[in-house]
Amino acid sequence: MRTLCRHSLPARRRWHGAVVLELLITLPLLVIGSMAAVEMGLWMTGCERVEMAARVGADEAATGSNLDEAVAKVTTYLSTVGADVNHLHVLVIRNQTGAPEDALTQWSPQSDAWEDWEPLLAQLPPPPESPYVRVVVRIRSDALAPNLLTHFGFDLSEQWTVRVKTLPYEGT
Repeated sequence: MRTLCRHSLPARRRWHGAVVLELLITLPLLVIGSMAAVEMGLWMTGCERVEMAARVGADEAATGSNLDEAVAKVTTYLSTVGADVNHLHVLVIRNQTGAPEDALTQWSPQSDAWEDWEPLLAQLPPPPESPYVRVVVRIRSDALAPNLLTHFGFDLSEQWTVRVKTLPYEGT
């Protein structure tokens, strides 16, 4: 009996050492996985907020109000929900007749020139032939979620989140 006790103590220490080693190997992976889950969850929530902001702006522009008011509604909504609006770009297009040459446009002051919007607009589905309103909201992704995984090669600072909403024009 005495012999078993002597041999079991070093075996138990070796077992504890293996557990510590396993913890040291898996803990960084668990931390990175947790950070990724938090970042992606917050980013997806932010995307839904940007989608709703585009909807709010399109609703405002579709009723016939000033296009500046639609841009202001988008900016106000996103700042209310906690997004950093310093990197927000909003483009509002209202076509009251359905003819392409009759489209009125308005964009937020910090937005790029029209030439910078054209490649993005070319990727969108064509607008309807009836009178319509289209709101394009573009915001940097790191304004929606913390940039936690930069050190691991997943950087949100150069990524953009774009949401578009097209509604029929209802104004007069």
